[in-house]
Amino acid sequence: MIPDGLVQKIKEAAIIEDVISDFVSLKKRGKNYKGLCPFHNEKTPSFVVSSPKGIFKCFGCGAGGDAVSFVMQHESMTYPEALRYLAKKYNIEITETSNPKEREKQSKLTALKALNKFAANLYSYKFEGTPGYAYMHNTRKFTPETLNTFGIGYAPDKWDHLTKLTAKRGYQSSQLLYLGLAGQRKSDKGLYDRIRNRVVFPYYDLVGNIVGFNSRALQNDTKQAKYINSPNSALFNKSKILYGIYQAKHSIVKADCAYLVEGNTDVMSFYQKGITNTLGTSGTALTEHQVNLIKRFTSNVVLIFDADAAGMKAALSGINKLIAADIKVEILKLPQGNDPDSFAQSHTADQVIKYISENTKDFFFYQVEQIIGNTENPKEINEGIKEISKTLALLSDKQERNIYVNHLVKKYNLDRKLLEADINEQLPKQSADDSKELFALKYAQEAIKDTKVAIIEQDADTVTDAHMLGRCNTLGYVSGNTLMPLKNLCRHIIFNSNNSTSYPFFEDKEETELTRELKTLTSLGITIEIRQPMSEKK
Repeated sequence: MIPDGLVQKIKEAAIIEDVISDFVSLKKRGKNYKGLCPFHNEKTPSFVVSSPKGIFKCFGCGAGGDAVSFVMQHESMTYPEALRYLAKKYNIEITETSNPKEREKQSKLTALKALNKFAANLYSYKFEGTPGYAYMHNTRKFTPETLNTFGIGYAPDKWDHLTKLTAKRGYQSSQLLYLGLAGQRKSDKGLYDRIRNRVVFPYYDLVGNIVGFNSRALQNDTKQAKYINSPNSALFNKSKILYGIYQAKHSIVKADCAYLVEGNTDVMSFYQKGITNTLGTSGTALTEHQVNLIKRFTSNVVLIFDADAAGMKAALSGINKLIAADIKVEILKLPQGNDPDSFAQSHTADQVIKYISENTKDFFFYQVEQIIGNTENPKEINEGIKEISKTLALLSDKQERNIYVNHLVKKYNLDRKLLEADINEQLPKQSADDSKELFALKYAQEAIKDTKVAIIEQDADTVTDAHMLGRCNTLGYVSGNTLMPLKNLCRHIIFNSNNSTSYPFFEDKEETELTRELKTLTSLGITIEIRQPMSEKK
């Protein structure tokens, strides 16, 4: 067990915004920080971190706590494991009291992570001088620094190199089989190394744990797979991880942009040219999990795929998934015959950066170019516009959508009403319940009951700031919300106004659902008050 005094020292050393920013892109707002919640999918940030209080709170899903509880929830760690993680981060040496039961409780995940780390260290040990190093350095032109940054290694052409050494270290056969590091011999008399005579690319999670491997064969042999990936496990799922995320996350936050490529060597080549905010999908179609991972660090993505038909298809496929998550998407089309790796390797860093700045284009114009192109066939144009309309329907910004609609109408002489009708049919359906509930109502109910007062603000940021300051009877209102849940909670409703016309519904001449609700509330003896800024008071 970790002594109480040491636990307190770890908690005092842990700067909560520093801890959480390893996983979430946080932006300063007043005394607090805001970001997208890592515990549920959301488009508008409702995740607030209070540095003075050392706590976090999500007003979307309710998650909250201190730095230790964040690590526990995010990394699925036990309390002692989270403390050890933070101690390591802040260079605090832990001296634990002897407790056999506590040692027995060490999680399976910890042992698996240790085994992956051991394997990675073995593959990278004395990497220079191996056939793998010759291929990556001499043939593929990667520098020792780049190879070291990504932990690249080589698995020798031996059937028992890893299995013998792990057995000596006490690792269990079942662990090696589970992680895909070894296979079972047909004779059932032991294990064999599954990765042999291959360059090995480790996958890292957000905090630097090695969770899996991708390996490339050095010989062109049709009898063996060119690439071998770790199987899905409690640590690794290829569809939920992005190659290079650990190395790139801070650069992505700093640039507020991520370059998304396909292959591992694409990531490494861009990184080597100084474009360190690059991520890779490892040859798979972009998934919702990967999109959500990107969204934690930036809302701006540039897609860079191979300049062939497959690459173009991958780019088009990824656009809709990114836009659905409220991510701004741009496309970089490389010269024919190039992929990001070959392009970066054949140009200087300045040339690569210049090409990116001069050739990156908005997703919409890329779609028009690739889907419709130069065809004058009315049927093909119509089919292309229908496909593009699916993307436009995903845009949350109505004004941005309107700009693209104007372009299509003018370019193809379209009937605007028909085009808008087609887009409107494909708009994501919003739950009626979602649009009606006041923001933060479930977190404010108890405070409203206690004070008998509900304070209504006009935006979510003001509400979250109020809650972090202890004014927990504060709610957010937008058009369409219902006030009726307040009838049994309070006797006084205060609308905080930024200006005299902030709540125009009070001046509506025609009766609306909201004015009817206000009349009902006042008939029940609830007072309604509008508070204007001090400068407007007479």
